[in-house]
Amino acid sequence: MKKRFITLALALVIGSMMVGCGEDKNNLTEDNNISSENQVEKVPVTLSNITNKKMEDEVKTLLINNGINGENVDTYINYINDYNERVEDKSVLKEEFVTVDSINGLYAAVSLKEKILDDGMTLSEINCRLSAFELFKDFVTTKGEIESDNYLMFDIEAIDNNPILDFNKEDKEKYINLFNPVDIGDAKDSKKIIELIKDELNKREVKIENNGKVSLINIYINDEFENKMFVGHSVVMIENDGEYIVLEKFSSIDPFQISKFSNKEDVKKYLLSRNDIYGSEIKPIILINNEEF
Repeated sequence: MKKRFITLALALVIGSMMVGCGEDKNNLTEDNNISSENQVEKVPVTLSNITNKKMEDEVKTLLINNGINGENVDTYINYINDYNERVEDKSVLKEEFVTVDSINGLYAAVSLKEKILDDGMTLSEINCRLSAFELFKDFVTTKGEIESDNYLMFDIEAIDNNPILDFNKEDKEKYINLFNPVDIGDAKDSKKIIELIKDELNKREVKIENNGKVSLINIYINDEFENKMFVGHSVVMIENDGEYIVLEKFSSIDPFQISKFSNKEDVKKYLLSRNDIYGSEIKPIILINNEEF
């Protein structure tokens, strides 16, 4: 059985709205709690899944030239290669940059071999938050140790058990502070919710310092049952020679992807074109370096 069905079942058990990073729901329809007003328009995007040495070298050069630590870059490339090697039909991956009409349903045909340990344990896959963190972690500082929420259940399982991830204690604390969900009470107004998210991140002393070229973009999604906003998708954006480059893991079981855009507004339109970030009356909120995008 493909891991997407296993993950979905577990997510339903813990009662959380694991979308975006946690589960590929590209084919959601109105019957899956997405109202007609939330059906998104198709947004064309130029992308690659970084499956050959040429693209790999281009990504490496891009990251290092924009201040990403070389060891972190090597680890990130290792993530990509580990994933791509386990895709059963590699023809579904895009080697070079190609333009597609929409990202929704793009990876429906992807079938991934699971990583299983000698004791039979199936390892949790790297998701969008984990991959973005690897590139961005040196720009983030936090203080204090807090308990991880159920929304990060699969992330923590991967951190603790997947040998390809090399997190120290500081990395894990930083990760939880950065990505733990935020209680919003009965707030409905987006401006108020943004204030609540920023206030909570300030309490956790989450600070971002970078060179201005590299940004962390988080899409916060509402869980109306728990009254929380959680990071449903996370990407890294790099401003490079007049272009805006987005690097992401599309979902835990879907490919790594690099996309390019001519301006920030097109990046925002692209991020909001995912069907799987809708389902609540509170629309998704996008923060870039913890500020409103």
